[in-house]
Amino acid sequence: MDLLGAGVPTALAVSSQIAIGTSNGLVLVFGAGQALKWCLSSVAAGAKYGPVSALSFNVDCTRLLCAFSKGQITMWDLTNGKLLRSIDSAHMPDAGIVSVRFTDDRTMAVSSDTRGAVFEMKFRHLIGKRTCESQCLFSGVRGGICVVEPLRMQNFIPDFVDGVVQIVAMASQNRAVIVAVRPQFKIVHFQDLSGDSGSFPSLAWQGLSMKTGSSMAQPALAIAKDQTIRIVQVFCEDADDVKVSDFQEVRVSFELLSISWVYPNTMIVLDVHEVAHVLDVNSGEELEFIDLTDIGFVYDVNICDCSTERGSPEIGSLVMKRLCSQSFVTSDGQLFILGSKGIHVLMLRSWSDRLDLLVRHGCYDAALDLAMSFYDGTAKAVLGLTGSKDKRRDTVIVKVISLLDSFVDLSMTRFSPSHGKVELLETHYQKVVSVCVETCLHVRKLDFLFGRVYEKFAEDVIAKDVFLECLEPYILKDELKHIAPVVMKDFLVHYESKGMLSAVDACIVHLDITNLDTKEIIDHCWEYRLYDALIYVYNRGLHDYVTPLGRLLSRLAQSLETESPLTKDHAQLGNKVLVYISCCLCGRSYPLDDLPSDLVIPVRDGVLECLAVDEVDEHGKSGKNFPHLRTLVDFGAREFFNVLELAFDVDDLEMDKRQSIVDKILEMMVEDTKFTATQFGALFTFLARQMGRHDRSITVDTVLFDRVLESLCAAKENLRHEECQQALIELLDTDHLNNFERNRLIAHAESAHFFRVCEKLYTLNREFDMVLPCYWNDSARQGITFKYILENLSGTSLTDVERAKIRVKVIENFDRLVKINSRESAKLVLLGYIGDLRQVAKQLMKKEAELFSFLHNVYEFHSNNPETVDFVVKDLEGEPAVLEKYIEMMCRKSPEEIVGFLKSNEGYRLEETMDICQRYQVIDAVVYLKEEAEDFEGAFDILLQKLQSGLDAMDRNGAKVAAAERANDVIVQFLQKNSFRINSSQRELFWFSNLKAIMTAQENLRLLLKASREKLYAGCAVDQAKKDFSTSNGISRGLESGVRLTNGGTILAYDEALQSLNKMMHRVIDAMMTYFPMQLILQRVLSNPAYVSGTFGELKDLLLGVLDSTVYETTLINTCALLANKDIHDRLTSLVGTASRGVFPERGRCRLCSVSTAMVHEKESVVCFQCGHSYHYACLSDASALAELPEGQRVWKCMQCDRRFRPGALRPRKMSESVTSSALSSVERQAQVSSFKAVRKSLKSPSKFQMLLQLKENPEGGRAPRLVHCERFGLRVTAPPPPP
Repeated sequence: MDLLGAGVPTALAVSSQIAIGTSNGLVLVFGAGQALKWCLSSVAAGAKYGPVSALSFNVDCTRLLCAFSKGQITMWDLTNGKLLRSIDSAHMPDAGIVSVRFTDDRTMAVSSDTRGAVFEMKFRHLIGKRTCESQCLFSGVRGGICVVEPLRMQNFIPDFVDGVVQIVAMASQNRAVIVAVRPQFKIVHFQDLSGDSGSFPSLAWQGLSMKTGSSMAQPALAIAKDQTIRIVQVFCEDADDVKVSDFQEVRVSFELLSISWVYPNTMIVLDVHEVAHVLDVNSGEELEFIDLTDIGFVYDVNICDCSTERGSPEIGSLVMKRLCSQSFVTSDGQLFILGSKGIHVLMLRSWSDRLDLLVRHGCYDAALDLAMSFYDGTAKAVLGLTGSKDKRRDTVIVKVISLLDSFVDLSMTRFSPSHGKVELLETHYQKVVSVCVETCLHVRKLDFLFGRVYEKFAEDVIAKDVFLECLEPYILKDELKHIAPVVMKDFLVHYESKGMLSAVDACIVHLDITNLDTKEIIDHCWEYRLYDALIYVYNRGLHDYVTPLGRLLSRLAQSLETESPLTKDHAQLGNKVLVYISCCLCGRSYPLDDLPSDLVIPVRDGVLECLAVDEVDEHGKSGKNFPHLRTLVDFGAREFFNVLELAFDVDDLEMDKRQSIVDKILEMMVEDTKFTATQFGALFTFLARQMGRHDRSITVDTVLFDRVLESLCAAKENLRHEECQQALIELLDTDHLNNFERNRLIAHAESAHFFRVCEKLYTLNREFDMVLPCYWNDSARQGITFKYILENLSGTSLTDVERAKIRVKVIENFDRLVKINSRESAKLVLLGYIGDLRQVAKQLMKKEAELFSFLHNVYEFHSNNPETVDFVVKDLEGEPAVLEKYIEMMCRKSPEEIVGFLKSNEGYRLEETMDICQRYQVIDAVVYLKEEAEDFEGAFDILLQKLQSGLDAMDRNGAKVAAAERANDVIVQFLQKNSFRINSSQRELFWFSNLKAIMTAQENLRLLLKASREKLYAGCAVDQAKKDFSTSNGISRGLESGVRLTNGGTILAYDEALQSLNKMMHRVIDAMMTYFPMQLILQRVLSNPAYVSGTFGELKDLLLGVLDSTVYETTLINTCALLANKDIHDRLTSLVGTASRGVFPERGRCRLCSVSTAMVHEKESVVCFQCGHSYHYACLSDASALAELPEGQRVWKCMQCDRRFRPGALRPRKMSESVTSSALSSVERQAQVSSFKAVRKSLKSPSKFQMLLQLKENPEGGRAPRLVHCERFGLRVTAPPPPP
C-alpha cells in the first residue's frame, strides 16, 4: 500500500475475494492466493471524492460497489477491472456514504448516508447503456438511520423464495425496522431499542433452525444495542406473506459495538473496549474472548471529516466515534478484522482440533469431558461434526477410544508417580480407573474396558487390584451390570484374598449372570457363605426358588443345634432367610424388584410346601416333625410370624393353605414343652390377629388355644407384653372368645397383667368398681384413673348402686390414689364426688406422707377457689387432731408456710399447736400463736431474744448485721400492730426495752471499736494515726500512707455495724413517736450512758432525725388545715352564689289564690321561692307557711314543695313513734332503735372538722393526742428516711 501511495485502509469487503478501500480513494482487490488482482480507481479520484467509505460484493463476486465519503458511488467489473458505473446522484449532494450493500438481486443495492437517509439503487443495462435509478426509502427526517443490512439468504439458504422477496433491516438510535422492498414496499416489523443513548446499534443476518425442532433454516436477524441482543426470525411463506416473531434475547455484561455471525447459534461480538467475545446464542454463555486493542482497529472517521455541515449532526457524531461495520466482517465461518497495518483473521477450531489442542497440552481429563459433551450433543460452537445423531456419536466414539488408549498408556508410564508411598500410587490409579470406567460406560464400550484397558492394568499388580476394587461402586449403583468372565474370576479371587466377601455378595445381586459360569458361582457362594448371591444365582440363573430355601434352612438348623448363642454370620443367615421367605410369599424378587406375574403363585406355593415339610432333613433322614417351621420359630418366633402375617394378607392366597400352616404350627408348638413363653406370646399374637382379621376364616381348636393362652399367662419372663395384650383385645372385639368362660379369661388376664383386657372384661360384666384397679395397677394408665372416676360418677350411664360401689372402692383405696396424684384426689373430695373431707382425712392419719400431700393440695385448691369449696374445708375444722397433724408435718417439710396457714384457717387448738411449733422451733408461728392468745409479753420476749441474738452476733463479728435488722423490723411491726391492744405500761415497757437493747449494743460496739483503734495506734505516731483513723474512711487513708495494720478490716466492719445500729435506732424512734411524747423519748435516750458521755457528733444524727420527724408532722397538720379551709371556703362560695342568684316565677300567679302576682297593690308584697313558685304575702300568712328553725328564727316555706303542706301528707314522726304496733314489746322497740342508730353511726364517716377538733383535745398526760391514734386513719406520719 505504501508503494502504491494508497494511504491507510478505511474499508473492507470479503467474499471469494478480498477488497480493501484506502484513504486516498484506491481499492485493492486480492484473490484467493492473497495476490493483488486489481487496483481500482485512482489517487486523483480519491482527491475528488474522498476516502473509500464502504465496499460490497455481489452474490457471484463479479461486481464491486465502492462508496466514497463525499457521496460518490462506483461499480467495477471484477472480471476485467473496468469501471461500469459512476453514480453521483444517488444521494443528496455532499452527503457522505456510510454503507452500501448488494442484495440477493444483482441489479439492486441499498445505501445510507451521513444524513441518516436510505436509498435503493436499481441497475439497468439497456441498448449498451448502463443506468442507475435511485429511490429514497427513508429520508432520515424523523430519525437518522445508523446502519443498514439487506437480507442475503443466498449465502446460507439458496432457495429462499427464489429471490422474489427483498428484505432490508435498518436501525436508528431508538428503533429497528424490517421492510420488504420487493415485490412492493412494506414495513414488516419494527422494534423500539433501549439502552444508553450514546451506544451504536448493530445488525446481522443468519439462517437458524426453529426451536420447534424443524431442520429447515429460517432467516434470523440479530439486533444489538448497549448490552442487549434481540434475535427475531422471519417467515416468508410467499411473496405477500412475511411474518416476524421473537426468537431469543441475550444479555451481556459489556457494551456492544458490533456483532457478526460465524456459524448458526454462534456469534462473535465486539465491545467498546475492542475485546471480541464468542457467544453461544441458545444459552447466552460466553465461550471465549480475545483482546484486539493491539491490532489498530480501523474506524470510519474519514466519512465525517469529508462530509459537509449539512449532514446529520447526530449520525455524524455516532459514525465518527463508533462506526466499524466496514472493519468487522465475517465470511465462511471466519472473522476478518481490518487493522491499521493489515487484515487479521479469527476462526473457530473444529471439534477434533479442539480435542487435539487439549491433548497437546496434556489435558486428557478436559479432553475426555469435552468429547463426552460432543457425544451427548451438549457442547457449544461445534464445528465439523456433521450427519445424523448416531453418525456423529460413532465419529466421536472413535476419537474417544483413541484418547482413552493414549491416556491409559501415559497414566501407566509418564503420568505415574515415580516415587513416594504406595498410597500415592493407588490414589493415582483410582483416578485413572474412574475416568476409564465412566467414559466406557458413557459411550457403551465395555468390551474396550474389559479388553484393552484391563490388559494394560493387569500388567501391574497394584493397578490390577485398584481396577477391580473400583468396579464395586458402579456395580452397586446398577451402572455396571455386565462383567467379562475373566474379570469376574479375578474379582472373586481378589476380594477373597482381602477378606471382603460381603462386598462380593452385595455386588453379584446387581449383575447380569447370563454370561457367567453358574455352577462355579454357586460353588463359590456356598464356600464363602455368600447367601444373597446364592439366592440371586438360583433365582435368576436357574429359576429355582425352593432349593436355596431348603438348603439355607438346613444350615440354619445345624447352627441352632450346635451354637448358643448364634454367631454373627449365622444370625445374618437367619435374617436373610426370613426376608427371602417374605419376598417369595408376597410376590417380590429377592432382594429387589417384583416377581414376574406368571411366577408369583408357583413360587408362593413352592415356598409354603417347603416350610410345611414333615420329618425330612437335608440328608433324607427322619427328624423332628416340621423341621423347617421349628427352625424358624427357634430362630425368631416373632419375626417369623410377622412374615406369615404379611403373606396371609395377600388376597389370592387360598384359605385352606392358611389353615394348613396354622394347624401345623399349633400341632408343633402345643405338643412340645420346650418352646419358651416368648415364642408362645408371638404365636398367640399371630393367632389372635388372624382370627380377628379373617372373620372366623381361620379356626383354632378351643382346647389348643386355651393351652396357648394358659402357657402365655403362666410365664414369668419378660414378654412382648403390650403386643400380646392388644391381640387379645382384638379377639374380644371380634367375639371369637365367646366360647371361653369369661371368669377364666379374667383370671388368665390378671395373671399375665393384661390390665386393659381385664378392664374390657369387667366392663362387659358391668363390674365398674373392679375396673379401677385395672387403671391404678397399670403404670402406663395411672394418670387417667381420675378421668374414669369423674366420667362415671358424673354421668348417667351407671345406676346408683354401681356408682355407690365405685365410691366405696375409691375410699377404701384412697391412699393409693393420693400416691398417684394427690391434686386430683383432693379435687375428687372437694367437689363432692367421694365421701366427706373429715372422713378421708381421718382415714389417712396413719399415712403421714399421703396425708400431708393430700391436705396440701386441699388448701391450695381452696386458696384458688374459695367460694366453691369453702364450706367443705370449714368442715375439717371440726377435726383439730387432723389439722395439728398437718401442722406438725408442715413444721418438718415447709416451716415457712405455717404462719400463712395459721392466719387463714381455724379449728386448731392454740396450746397444742404452740407446743408443736415450739418443739420444731418455728419462732414466727410461736409468736403468732402467743399473739392470738393475747400473751403479748411472751411473744415480745421471744422476738426480743431473737433480736438480742442478732445483736450479739454483731458484737462478735461486725459484718453480721442483716439478721439483727430483720429481727428489729419484726419487733417494730409487732408493736405497731398491738400497741392499742395492750395497756400503757406494757406499751412503754415493750418499746423502751427494744430501744434499750439497741442502745446497749451501740455502747458495746463503740467500746470494741475504741479498743481496736487503740490497738491499731500502737507502734506508730499517735498524731498521724489519730489523723488517719479519725473517720470511717481513715482506714483506707492509713493503708495508703504505708501503715501496715492487721486489724484494719475489723475496724471497718465495726464501723459499718455501728452505722446499721444507728439506722435501726432511728427506725424504732420514728415508730415510737406515734405513741409517746418526744420529750419522754429524748429523756430516755439521753439518759443512756453512751450518749451522756458521748460527743455532739454522736447525738447529731439522732437529733436531726427527731427534728425531721417533727417538721414532717407539722407540715402534715398544716396541709390538713389548708385542705379543710379550702373545703369550707368552696362551700360558702357556693351558698353565697346560690343565695345571690335571681329567681324567675314560673307562672306569674299565686299558687294559693291563682290571682296574677303582677297586678297587686303597691303596699302588697309577693313572696317568690327559688323553686320558681310565687305567693301573695297575705296568702302565705293565712296559710301559716312559717317554719321555725332550731335557732329560734322563722322562715317561709313553699306550700307546693314542702311535703308537710301537701294534701294527705302525714306528720313526720320519730323512729320511736313509727313502730307503735301492739305486736312489738318495748324491749323489741328499743332494740330496733339501737340497731338503727348503730347502722347510721357505722355508715357515717368522720368529717374533716371532727378530725381537726381531735387535735385540740387534751386527754391524759396533758399532751395533745396524735392524729394517728385512730386506726382508721389512712395516713402515716412517720418521717421520711434521711437522705443517704
